[in-house]
Amino acid sequence: DEAAARAAVGTAVQSRDAARAAMDEARDTHRALSVEIATLEEMERSSALSAGEARAWLVEHVDEVLGLCEPLSHVIQASAGFEPLVESLLGGDVATLLVEDAGAVELIAGQLAAAGAAGEASFLIRDDASPSRIRGAARVRRERFGGAEGVPLVDELLFPEEARGAVEALLGDVVVCPTLEAALSAHGRDDAALRFATPDGAIVWPSGKVSVGGAVVDEGAGVLARVRHLEELRAQLSGAAAAQAKAEEAHRLAEEALRQAQATSLELSQALANLRGRAEAARNTASAAAEKLASCRRELESVERQRAEAEAAVASARPNVESFEARVKELDAALDAGKKKQEALSEELAPLRREAHRVSDSLAEAKLAQATLSERTTYAERVRDARVRDLETLAAASEEARVALRAKTVSAARIEPVLALIDELTASAQKWTRQLEEQATAAEDSSTGLHSSVTEARGRAHEAHALFDGVSERLSEARVQKGRLELQVEAAVNHIATDLSVPLETALSVPPLENRPEVEDALFKINRRIANLGTINPDAAEEYDALKVRYDYLAAQLEDLDRARRSLAKINRVIDARMKEDFVRTYEAVDRNFQEIFSILFPGGSANLSLVDPDDVENTGVEVNAQPKGKRIAKMMLLSGGEKSLTALALLFAVYRIRSTPFYILDEVEAALDDTNLRRLAAYIDSLRDETQLIMITHQRRTMEMADVLFGVSMQGDGVTKVISQKLDQALKHAE
Repeated sequence: DEAAARAAVGTAVQSRDAARAAMDEARDTHRALSVEIATLEEMERSSALSAGEARAWLVEHVDEVLGLCEPLSHVIQASAGFEPLVESLLGGDVATLLVEDAGAVELIAGQLAAAGAAGEASFLIRDDASPSRIRGAARVRRERFGGAEGVPLVDELLFPEEARGAVEALLGDVVVCPTLEAALSAHGRDDAALRFATPDGAIVWPSGKVSVGGAVVDEGAGVLARVRHLEELRAQLSGAAAAQAKAEEAHRLAEEALRQAQATSLELSQALANLRGRAEAARNTASAAAEKLASCRRELESVERQRAEAEAAVASARPNVESFEARVKELDAALDAGKKKQEALSEELAPLRREAHRVSDSLAEAKLAQATLSERTTYAERVRDARVRDLETLAAASEEARVALRAKTVSAARIEPVLALIDELTASAQKWTRQLEEQATAAEDSSTGLHSSVTEARGRAHEAHALFDGVSERLSEARVQKGRLELQVEAAVNHIATDLSVPLETALSVPPLENRPEVEDALFKINRRIANLGTINPDAAEEYDALKVRYDYLAAQLEDLDRARRSLAKINRVIDARMKEDFVRTYEAVDRNFQEIFSILFPGGSANLSLVDPDDVENTGVEVNAQPKGKRIAKMMLLSGGEKSLTALALLFAVYRIRSTPFYILDEVEAALDDTNLRRLAAYIDSLRDETQLIMITHQRRTMEMADVLFGVSMQGDGVTKVISQKLDQALKHAE
């Protein structure tokens, strides 16, 4: 049943797709875990390389150093919550390297000295601690500080038994108490020189020193946490590898089931198509014959009908021949008259056409005049707008003049009392002078005995004149000062009213400045800074706030991007290194496969692959070198067409041997081969039957003979292609 076969194929496709999705997911998980493990391993390696030249040399030559175990951080595993405390207690010893014995330390020191590796490297002898002393210290801890008061730190650690001596030597004297109070109490009762610590990092030393806040390593960010996370990832990687293998096996089984369902469906479809083709061909043949017969009958009836109509038309047309000839003459005469009338109308139409051209020219001139008037109107509107703006400017200037007039009026009102006082002083001085002069004259006329009084009076008169001159001079200075003040007041009023846009009444209500020189100096500096700034943007504050928010956001994003860039750069270095290793490994495998397959296709010949630039693996090219037996070929272009085809097939099979493919499609690859080379290629392709499926398009009989199923495509006489299939094993059974 074709429908059931198609349903089976659909079910198999769904199963295959589900298995492929599960396989891809398992591969993605395995790849992600591998990348994360590589990143952590690179961090461990970078940390070791940055610890000094000696430590870096040991990391690079760990396989050459005898007696060297591993860092202490890889040996100790702390319980949850104790990793920061253990790192705080160990300090720099967390990276100390374990060695088997003292002889190993001497040997490593000699190797470092011979290599010229400077820097510090710390070692811990694994079996240095005495077993009896370790058991004694453990017994003291359990007997004195067991239970609720505290637990030995080594009881919360996991480590190999052979490393117990080293761990006890470093951390065997540490007792973990729940609180600092309990640690201090235990220290007061201690006589074995133990250290007491709390989970939050407080440590009470045997000397009485108390350290608080020592465990500052973030949870999950320390060396021990990183090593623990690395071990967990490796365990997850093993599980992911098993899951990937299981998913690949399920995918392989689903592919196999799909291939079987497709083969069954293909066989049923081919059989059904063959039967349908035969039935359709028969129906088409019968339909074509019936249609041909009906067409012949219709054609015969049409011919008979046309013959009868022709005979009737001939019989009816004979009496009307003369009338038709007369009608033709009448029509010829009417045609001549129509031509003459057309010529007369053409002559009448010529003046009308000239008038139409003249009207068209007048219309163009009118449009031009209209455009000119429109332009003049636009210019008049622009002039009118300019005059309106001039009137507005004059109105603003008039308003400014009125403001200045009010300011000058106020200044004059303030200066009038000063001028009145000066005039009053001048009048008083003149009056006193006249009185003195009258007294002097009276004294001179009354008596010569009063000569001394007159002289004295004259002296006072001279003094009064001097005083008058001084007052006049001060009056002149006051008037000059008044003029200056008026100018300053006018400038100040203009500045206040025009530049600062502040009403004069508001400015007059402001109290005078107490430290005017300092304010003027500060104002001068501010004005100079404002002038240096150029044109002021009133929206600068809002733009600054918006740009500040944008800047803070971009700065945070930039910092995140920088961190991501550094992380990606580290991962990229790991990936580049892995890609180089994978390329070299794949290149070597393909080269080995190519040499093997080439020797099969060309017995006695040799071939290999070579890198164009071995020092630059990322950008290098690959050259193919092939030497068939008995030939010395310097260039691949000198090979024959068949040799080139076989060499290309050898390279293709070498590549796909690394990563197998479910099937090959080969389109006349043996067209240029002779019988000998064709026999070798057929033998090698026959060896691939158990590993993959091959679909070959060929015209060679030898290739057809080795196939399991043959599909032939031919074109029938009606232009319809036909597919014929045959299984050779069944054909042989029928032949037998």
